[in-house]
Amino acid sequence: EPKMSTKTGKKHEVKIDQISFVDGDSALIDYLKKEYYKPEPSDDDYIYRVFFFILFDSKLKIKEIRGCVLPLNQYTENKKKRVEQYTNGLVRTKNKWRKKSKQKWYVYSFSFATD
Repeated sequence: EPKMSTKTGKKHEVKIDQISFVDGDSALIDYLKKEYYKPEPSDDDYIYRVFFFILFDSKLKIKEIRGCVLPLNQYTENKKKRVEQYTNGLVRTKNKWRKKSKQKWYVYSFSFATD
């Protein structure tokens, strides 16, 4: 069933589960945790879940990444910095995605618990 995604106010209809990270979800999460997790002494010291939504075009170029921590009232500055670090890592995953069908837009979403 198609889902609606937005990019700067425009709506795009996409069929979900049509794109995947070449080495699988766990490899993507391991990559982000290993390469982009830079804890600082001021970091919150408990585990929380991070959610990401990535919008790709037909050539699998990332057009938009949204990341957040829920509930939003617990989305502290430290967590925002962490999400930015992970987002920078996601931007660097170019050419590490494969599509299962041909369509104009692709959406990939995932979440994981921080260490």
